[in-house]
Amino acid sequence: MISLGERYLFHVHTLRCGHAEMVSDEEYIKKAISLGATDLWFTDHAPFPDNPFGGRMKYEELSEYISTLKNLKEQYQRQIKIHIGLEIEYFSGYDRSGYYQELSNNPDLEILLLGQHMAEDPEDREHYTFEWPKERLLEDMNTQLLAMR
Repeated sequence: MISLGERYLFHVHTLRCGHAEMVSDEEYIKKAISLGATDLWFTDHAPFPDNPFGGRMKYEELSEYISTLKNLKEQYQRQIKIHIGLEIEYFSGYDRSGYYQELSNNPDLEILLLGQHMAEDPEDREHYTFEWPKERLLEDMNTQLLAMR
C-alpha cells in the first residue's frame, strides 16, 4: 500500500493476488478510515484469460472483485471514497484479443495502472521472462507502445 500524503491510500492489493495480507476488502477500508484517509485506491493485479501467470487474482475472480468493491463503495460512501482499478502489464498478445479494450471499457474500473513485472519474449509469445535488465524491458515496452499507434 502506498500513501500519498495522509489522506490518500493508493495501490492496494487484496487477498486475491495471493501475496497481500489475507484480510477482507472491508478490513482494508476500516483501516484506511481509522488512519483518516479520504480516498482508498484498490489496484489488485489484473487477471488474464486462461490464468497464465501466478501472483495475481484468477480471471474467474474479476467480476467478484469488482462487485464486492462496488458494494463496499456504496456501503462506506459517507466515510471514504473507494476507487476500483487494476495493476496491469502490457503484452501485445493480449492486446490482439481485445482484452485491454474490454478492461478500458468497463465503467466500474477507474484506473488501469501499468506495472510491468515481466516481459513477453518476442520470439516466443507463449513465454514471459523476469530475466531482462531494466533497459531491455523499457526498450521492449517502447517498441510495443509505438506499434500500437
